[in-house]
Amino acid sequence: MTSVMKSSRSTIHSLVSAAPPSALRILDVNLRQNYFSSRFISESLAFANVLKLNDAELPQLAANLVAAFVCSQPGATPPLPAYLRQLFEPATSHA
Repeated sequence: MTSVMKSSRSTIHSLVSAAPPSALRILDVNLRQNYFSSRFISESLAFANVLKLNDAELPQLAANLVAAFVCSQPGATPPLPAYLRQLFEPATSHA
Protein backbone atom coordinates (compact mmCIF):
# COMPACT_ATOMS: atom_id res chain seq x y z
CA MET A 1 0.00 0.00 0.00
CA THR A 2 1.35 3.40 -0.93
CA SER A 3 1.79 6.24 1.53
CA VAL A 4 -0.90 8.21 -0.32
CA MET A 5 -3.38 5.34 0.17
CA LYS A 6 -2.49 5.09 3.86
CA SER A 7 -2.93 8.82 4.27
CA SER A 8 -6.30 8.75 2.47
CA ARG A 9 -7.58 5.89 4.62
CA SER A 10 -6.40 7.58 7.78
CA THR A 11 -8.10 10.84 6.79
CA ILE A 12 -11.37 9.09 5.93
CA HIS A 13 -11.36 7.14 9.21
CA SER A 14 -10.64 10.33 11.16
CA LEU A 15 -13.54 12.16 9.50
CA VAL A 16 -15.97 9.29 10.05
CA SER A 17 -14.85 8.88 13.66
CA ALA A 18 -15.52 12.57 14.29
CA ALA A 19 -19.13 12.28 13.10
CA PRO A 20 -21.83 12.07 15.77
CA PRO A 21 -23.21 8.58 16.46
CA SER A 22 -26.52 9.58 14.87
CA ALA A 23 -24.83 10.42 11.53
CA LEU A 24 -25.60 8.30 8.50
CA ARG A 25 -22.37 6.50 7.58
CA ILE A 26 -22.72 4.64 4.28
CA LEU A 27 -20.17 2.15 3.00
CA ASP A 28 -20.40 1.50 -0.75
CA VAL A 29 -17.97 -1.40 -1.12
CA ASN A 30 -17.59 -1.32 -4.93
CA LEU A 31 -15.65 -4.56 -5.14
CA ARG A 32 -13.58 -4.28 -8.29
CA GLN A 33 -11.31 -7.12 -9.39
CA ASN A 34 -8.75 -7.57 -6.60
CA TYR A 35 -8.38 -3.92 -5.61
CA PHE A 36 -9.67 -4.41 -2.07
CA SER A 37 -8.69 -6.23 1.07
CA SER A 38 -10.86 -8.08 3.55
CA ARG A 39 -9.09 -6.27 6.38
CA PHE A 40 -9.90 -2.82 5.01
CA ILE A 41 -13.52 -3.76 4.30
CA SER A 42 -13.91 -5.23 7.79
CA GLU A 43 -12.45 -2.08 9.37
CA SER A 44 -14.73 0.11 7.23
CA LEU A 45 -17.82 -1.94 8.11
CA ALA A 46 -17.17 -1.25 11.77
CA PHE A 47 -17.60 2.49 11.01
CA ALA A 48 -20.68 2.13 8.79
CA ASN A 49 -24.33 1.91 9.74
CA VAL A 50 -25.49 1.37 6.13
CA LEU A 51 -23.95 -1.02 3.63
CA LYS A 52 -24.56 -0.52 -0.10
CA LEU A 53 -23.75 -3.42 -2.38
CA ASN A 54 -25.14 -5.22 -5.38
CA ASP A 55 -26.26 -8.83 -5.82
CA ALA A 56 -22.87 -9.91 -7.18
CA GLU A 57 -20.95 -8.29 -4.31
CA LEU A 58 -22.90 -9.90 -1.45
CA PRO A 59 -21.58 -13.48 -1.80
CA GLN A 60 -18.07 -12.20 -2.54
CA LEU A 61 -18.10 -9.90 0.47
CA ALA A 62 -19.53 -12.53 2.78
CA ALA A 63 -17.05 -15.20 1.67
CA ASN A 64 -14.06 -12.89 2.06
CA LEU A 65 -15.06 -11.56 5.46
CA VAL A 66 -16.06 -14.91 6.93
CA ALA A 67 -12.85 -16.51 5.66
CA ALA A 68 -10.73 -13.65 6.99
CA PHE A 69 -12.44 -13.75 10.38
CA VAL A 70 -12.18 -17.51 10.80
CA CYS A 71 -8.56 -17.53 9.63
CA SER A 72 -7.70 -14.87 12.19
CA GLN A 73 -8.90 -17.15 15.01
CA PRO A 74 -6.68 -20.27 14.84
CA GLY A 75 -8.16 -23.27 16.56
CA ALA A 76 -11.40 -21.49 17.42
CA THR A 77 -14.71 -20.83 15.77
CA PRO A 78 -16.01 -17.80 17.67
CA PRO A 79 -19.32 -16.22 16.78
CA LEU A 80 -19.20 -13.72 13.95
CA PRO A 81 -19.20 -10.02 14.84
CA ALA A 82 -22.69 -8.45 14.80
CA TYR A 83 -22.12 -6.61 11.53
CA LEU A 84 -21.32 -9.93 9.80
CA ARG A 85 -24.19 -11.86 11.44
CA GLN A 86 -26.61 -9.28 10.04
CA LEU A 87 -25.61 -10.32 6.51
CA PHE A 88 -26.98 -13.80 7.16
CA GLU A 89 -30.01 -13.07 9.31
CA PRO A 90 -33.42 -12.61 7.73
CA ALA A 91 -34.79 -9.09 7.80
CA THR A 92 -37.29 -8.47 10.58
CA SER A 93 -40.49 -6.64 9.88
CA HIS A 94 -41.30 -3.54 11.88
CA ALA A 95 -45.09 -3.77 11.58
